Amino acid sequence: KGPDGKLAAIPAQFRPLARWWRGDNSLRWLLVDFQAADVPGEKKVVYLTDAKLDTPASQNVATVEEKGDTLVVATGAAVFTINKKQFNFLQSVMIEGQEMLAASSDTGTVIEDRLGQKYYAADGTREVTVIEKGPVRVCIRARGQHVPREGKGYSRGMYGYDVFMNFYAGAADVGVDVVLHNNFQKSIGEPLMEDASLILKL
Repeated sequence: KGPDGKLAAIPAQFRPLARWWRGDNSLRWLLVDFQAADVPGEKKVVYLTDAKLDTPASQNVATVEEKGDTLVVATGAAVFTINKKQFNFLQSVMIEGQEMLAASSDTGTVIEDRLGQKYYAADGTREVTVIEKGPVRVCIRARGQHVPREGKGYSRGMYGYDVFMNFYAGAADVGVDVVLHNNFQKSIGEPLMEDASLILKL
């Protein structure tokens, strides 16, 4: 509610997570992202309503655009570039017009086995997709396999990856969930992992 006690809309986005499969197919679970100013000591109540309210003016909006082999996410505070063909986590990060990362072929998630052989997520990219987009949050999912270079190590790779990256309007932060898995349909033995790292070069 606003200072006058009336309902006032705030920037938000919605994604259905589940529906009642019998009857009217109505919503069962709904994911809601919204932004609200946090004032110490002030209590706020947010209502989920179907009332017709004026669309709020948002100072910052999260957007995503496909440019060739890349996805470009702009949050108002930063511009992030993600490579769809060679997923090395972040290809570029621009803050206030300044590039924050150094170009390198060795960045992203890297697995090292017990023999010192390294396996790179960028070399085994399967797909990079946008699963949710703005105005409050953009979520990108990347999937693939960590694979070795120069024909060394396990030829089929060492551990798959499933990465979820969340970018928020007005923020230069990235929220990330990284899942590593070793679930080949046919066994490749017991590849032992010495190290798993996320490498970014400033």
